[in-house]
Amino acid sequence: MVEYISRHSDCPSSKDPFSSKSLLSIGEINLTTPHVHSVGTQLINSGITVRNTRLLNETFNFLGSGSAFFLVGTPKRRWFFSNRDSEVHPLMVKVNHSLTVALDEEGMLKITQK
Repeated sequence: MVEYISRHSDCPSSKDPFSSKSLLSIGEINLTTPHVHSVGTQLINSGITVRNTRLLNETFNFLGSGSAFFLVGTPKRRWFFSNRDSEVHPLMVKVNHSLTVALDEEGMLKITQK
C-alpha cells in the first residue's frame, strides 16, 4: 500500500502532471517486520532517533526527525482507512549520501554506511 501526502509548504508549485519525478522526498515509510524491536535498535544505532525519545516497543515504533520518519511495525497490522493488513516486502531506502537501509523478504534489516 502506498499513500502519497502532499505537504505544500515543502513543495514548489508546478503545473506539470503528477509523476515519479514529482516526488521530492519521503516523509514517512513503513518497514514491516516481525523483528520490530531489533530493527528499531539497528536504526537507533545508525543515528536515527526515536520520535519524542520514547522507548522501543515490540509492535510499532516511529523513528526519525524533522520531516522524515521510519515507521516500524509488525505484519498484519491494520492501517487507518484501510481494510488491508501490512505485509513484509523488500525495501531499500537511501537516507542520505552515506546511509542506506535495506529490508529483506524476511524482514531482516541491513544498514550500510559509507
